[in-house]
Amino acid sequence: MIGPESSTTSASVITDRALLTALLIRDPVTCAYMLGDLDDAYSEFCTWYGVRGSDGLDGVLLVYDALSVPVLITYGQSSALEEIIRRYWQDLPGRALVHLQPHHVAAVDQVFGAEALVPMLRMGLEAREFHPATAEQLAVERLTHRHTGEIIDLYTHYPDNFFEPAQLDSGHYYGIRVDDRLVSVAGVHVLSHEASIATLGNIVTHPDFRGRGLSTACTSQLCTRLISEGIHTLALNVRRQNRSAVRVYEKLGFRYHATYLEGLVVRSGEAPGGAGRP
Repeated sequence: MIGPESSTTSASVITDRALLTALLIRDPVTCAYMLGDLDDAYSEFCTWYGVRGSDGLDGVLLVYDALSVPVLITYGQSSALEEIIRRYWQDLPGRALVHLQPHHVAAVDQVFGAEALVPMLRMGLEAREFHPATAEQLAVERLTHRHTGEIIDLYTHYPDNFFEPAQLDSGHYYGIRVDDRLVSVAGVHVLSHEASIATLGNIVTHPDFRGRGLSTACTSQLCTRLISEGIHTLALNVRRQNRSAVRVYEKLGFRYHATYLEGLVVRSGEAPGGAGRP
């Protein structure tokens, strides 16, 4: 939704991909989702709001609406985020999943309420630092849309998952069976060959089969495939308290990069700080 330019703010809808890239590439692991979403496969679902400074963009807010619940991601200076929200608060989703850098919470709190924001770790892996797992006895298979029912059944054990069948279009979901039952899965949220970046996600193992190295094997196979296709940077998110998962990823070469906050928020009906529309 492109609104009229305001004479009192520099916030605007940004469509210049080069301008966005110049800001986001400064920190590709933190900005992995946003860089991936610049790819043509995702761009039609993206609306970018930004504030232009003297040397490019000072900050951006991305609304990604391909999923049943829109995703809202921020990056840049807090003052820029405050300006974007004052200018475009009525155009933002009524309900969204947010990925926020901690210093952006106050800006988003201007118009959104959240019951709880969960601390998450962003971990990153450069291809040259990958250490594949050695688990030859585990047969990892590629998953497609014909496995959708089985995947959804597995995710019922993890109600806070963000899997939707359309994500299988990436062609990068892998799983392991035990007694012909799908018990472990690893996939991607965003994949961009143009940016040479991928964000891994929806990595789960059935509670009855944890501790057997299944998630490690699935994730290792996924990373191996992505790196073989020329992906140089991989990123993933993990709850800060999930130390066992963190250790799994560290064994593969992932390293802690940043902390951010994630959760569902609902927009209020009030303008921030009494601000009106221009």
